[in-house]
Amino acid sequence: MKNKTLNDLVRELIESFVVCPGIEQPELNSNIIHHVIPMSVDPLNSDDNGPENYSFKEFWRSRKCQLLVQDLEDCASCDEQTKTIRRSSLAKQRRMSEPAHLFAPVSKTAPDRLKLTLREQRLKCADLEYQLKEMKSEIEKSSFEVDHNLSNDLTTILSGAKEVTPFMNLFWQQQKKLLQSSPSGVKYHPMVIHYPLSLAAKSPSCYEEIRQSKILVLPSQRTLRDYRNYIRIPR
Repeated sequence: MKNKTLNDLVRELIESFVVCPGIEQPELNSNIIHHVIPMSVDPLNSDDNGPENYSFKEFWRSRKCQLLVQDLEDCASCDEQTKTIRRSSLAKQRRMSEPAHLFAPVSKTAPDRLKLTLREQRLKCADLEYQLKEMKSEIEKSSFEVDHNLSNDLTTILSGAKEVTPFMNLFWQQQKKLLQSSPSGVKYHPMVIHYPLSLAAKSPSCYEEIRQSKILVLPSQRTLRDYRNYIRIPR
């Protein structure tokens, strides 16, 4: 610092360094500060509509900003903050393009994500309704009517049983309903249809013989395949 005036020092700084431009599009957080530099303005030589009328220039900087840099590039700290903000913005855009969770609070969820969720659920409901309609149509086609004599015989046997498990009771109660139902109105209970699935998987020919004998009211193997495919549909 010997034999160097303050004017020379300032001139060298001006010639060698520039002010760090800071962060262009900041997201306010604890690591970013607001920096204002006063500007000297001559009102006689300035345009009324030009930027010269402003008496200051403001920046947004990192708290560890070096302030003076040797080129127009950001300092290392501001550059890191800019990259962090850019990554955060991209992650936010990805979240906005994804449907919201079904149990997400409506008041705290973006409307665009709610619209995507509603559209997705409508498509799922339409698909499930179509599959349900196809299953009902197949059940109606595969159903048949059992005569009253067989129905009365089964009812007599069931009424005289002493030890009946809960599943046996459910199964025979459903058999009674199926025996009394019309060919176009047969509906199988989900718990009951698992038993025919197990029988058909072990021996399709034996299952078909039992079904054709009409001892029990059992769904066709095609209906079982449709039901098996239906319960495997991912949610």
